[in-house]
Amino acid sequence: MTTSYKKYFFNPYLTDTHKVNEETILKAFNTADYQQKINDNFFLYFKQCADPHLRYLLLGVFIDKDEISFAFAFWVPSNLFSEDLLITLINFTTQFGCEIQIGNEKGSFVEKATLFKSTPPREPADMMEILGSIYIDCVSFIFHSTNHIGGQFEITCYCSFAISISKYFAWLYAVPMITIPVRTGWENLFSELLKIVDPLKRTPFKILTPKVEKKSFAEENNVNDTIASSSQIIIPAIYEKPFAYLNERILNLSEGEKILVLPVAHPSKCIFCDSNDLSKEHIFPQWLRNFFKEKFIQPTLLSKFGDEDFQSSLLTGVSDKPESSYGFVNHQVCKACNSNWMSTLESRVKDVLSQDDKHLHNSIDDLKLSLDKNSILSHWVIVKVLLLSIKQNMVPLLPENTFENLVKGVLPKDVIIEIAECKQYDINFILGDSLVDHLRLTNLAKEKALELIESGWCYSLQIGHFLFRVSYLKENLCLSRKASVISTTVIFPPASNIINLEYPEIYKEWMEIKNHTLLYLFNFSLVVDG
Repeated sequence: MTTSYKKYFFNPYLTDTHKVNEETILKAFNTADYQQKINDNFFLYFKQCADPHLRYLLLGVFIDKDEISFAFAFWVPSNLFSEDLLITLINFTTQFGCEIQIGNEKGSFVEKATLFKSTPPREPADMMEILGSIYIDCVSFIFHSTNHIGGQFEITCYCSFAISISKYFAWLYAVPMITIPVRTGWENLFSELLKIVDPLKRTPFKILTPKVEKKSFAEENNVNDTIASSSQIIIPAIYEKPFAYLNERILNLSEGEKILVLPVAHPSKCIFCDSNDLSKEHIFPQWLRNFFKEKFIQPTLLSKFGDEDFQSSLLTGVSDKPESSYGFVNHQVCKACNSNWMSTLESRVKDVLSQDDKHLHNSIDDLKLSLDKNSILSHWVIVKVLLLSIKQNMVPLLPENTFENLVKGVLPKDVIIEIAECKQYDINFILGDSLVDHLRLTNLAKEKALELIESGWCYSLQIGHFLFRVSYLKENLCLSRKASVISTTVIFPPASNIINLEYPEIYKEWMEIKNHTLLYLFNFSLVVDG
């Protein structure tokens, strides 16, 4: 069988980490117990092996003339096997898969979906969206064919799925599991956390807590027996202590308060160039110290929980520990990036924003904006926003290769960057949630609009009297962004405008706000319309 094939290609993920290697795969392919043709070039192969745990191996194979490409190889629990190998694959993705969406189709397995795009897809992310937390570690597969029709590309996707590494490795490595109690009503938080933790070595996470100290739920309700109001969940045994600690923190929340748990990454490579020679990058650069006194920033996430409205989220945000503006650093940038292109960018933006060594400009008119200055400011602002989001473990969804392109000064498509001015002089930032709360419906069905907008985001940054807002929304969603209350000027993309919805009375009141709420409201004043 193998003599007619001259070339073999293996997906890079097929390594010993997944308990497969090229030798095992070729042996299973050549001596398969079952094989099934899915379409003209794509086949599934299935091999029963001797190991009592890793007994069944499922292969996804492309065969094109004398070339064979091994797309995936997964060990499959015996109870998922069916002689119809497509059913086996569906069973496997149901147990170990993430929720995905391709066009209008969603689920753990998308058998077929059709997309229309103005440009051909380059990356899986151009066609598939992983639903759920951005921290989910998964390996995704999307098989597709493309036809160019009338100026558009018709993309037919088939047999597409994404496997959760956490779920799969827990079974693959027979990780010891235990059952623990969790406070009733908080099961979903633990379930979502289990999707992102490493079952083999403990993933550290940090807990963002309420901004204001209040009486705990236990104190207010005289709760003594936590087990009496709890449910049971199954977790990897190595997480018994951290999850017990999380349970305790939850019990000490006041009624209606929230808590947010974020994984803590241990960077090993530069986010821009993959270098291992990391350094400390001052997010608020040292040259700004001439223009601002030291302040302690307590990053606050205004995350809307459940049916909570925006006003409630302002009162119940969650916060990280305070940190000096002089020492606000990110540890995921290498020495070369820090001292070369980023240093040059800092020098150029300083020339744009400052009128002398002690004073920043006071108004947009003073900046005398041009295409070149807009480019410098936009490049600098989005780098700062992304560094801030990474520091807060809130990496936003962005097109593939965004960080690599920023090194070249190329900003991501579908981002809009605006500038406005205010009376207050400050240095601050706000990392908002998704764009769902910015939505103003016209003729677009609410359910469809919310579905479309889940991947968008909006962050804001204040430097002196200038407010910068960065928003991301895929252009093909056919939704527009508008500025409300306070007028803004678009500095990216070049030669672009944004509709300003003016409300003079509200604007007058807004400009008198004297605390950090101004930046929150500015961030929220972006309107997304159908």
